[in-house]
Amino acid sequence: GGAGSAGTNGSPSTGGGAGGAGLYSSITGANTAYAGGGGGSSFDPAPYSEGAGGVGGGGRGTLQTTRQSTSGNTNTGGGGGGGGYYGQSNQDGGSGGSGVVILRYYTTLTTVWTFANTQQWVVPNEITTVDYLVVAGGGGGGGGGGGAGGLLTGTGLSIGSNSIMNVVIGAGGTGGIGCGGIGTQGSSSNISSPAPGFTTITTVGGGYGMSGCRVPGCPCVRQSTARC
Repeated sequence: GGAGSAGTNGSPSTGGGAGGAGLYSSITGANTAYAGGGGGSSFDPAPYSEGAGGVGGGGRGTLQTTRQSTSGNTNTGGGGGGGGYYGQSNQDGGSGGSGVVILRYYTTLTTVWTFANTQQWVVPNEITTVDYLVVAGGGGGGGGGGGAGGLLTGTGLSIGSNSIMNVVIGAGGTGGIGCGGIGTQGSSSNISSPAPGFTTITTVGGGYGMSGCRVPGCPCVRQSTARC
């Protein structure tokens, strides 16, 4: 599922289910979607239609042997697309997209900081509040798509001027390998500070996609290294 809605179910008559939609934020000045869910893999036999990734960086599911699943977009928290087994070909699930942290504050101008990697940030002098968007890493796809990373946004978060803020960006989960593989969960993102009274903001990584094995005799063990 995505941060904004659940994904749809797949079936032999409709193919793989679509990933759930993410949520839009205009914290950067542009209305941008984050945390879309990964689409499920297509069915074998026909109609061979894969599930679309949810808006907000979700990965597309596998389409038979002709199109591999895609990973969630980097720094969106999108879930990875689902893989599976088609004919004699094992298709792997896509990895989840990494998370992101965006902070905004106001002086005579509006300033926006986008954090794509884990780091420390020194709060500028005389800045005592920030607006924030914190998105965790998306889950890796298995047979089904991976779930989107958690998303929290808000305004007026109190911070200490000239203090140090710790910014942690969650990694996306890895995609499951082959028809018996499952993905791994995405990692959490957070912002924290030793400054007195600061409220830590943490978002949880997206859930993993389960195995999509449908082959008689396939050893569908629940591990990401399984191949049939």
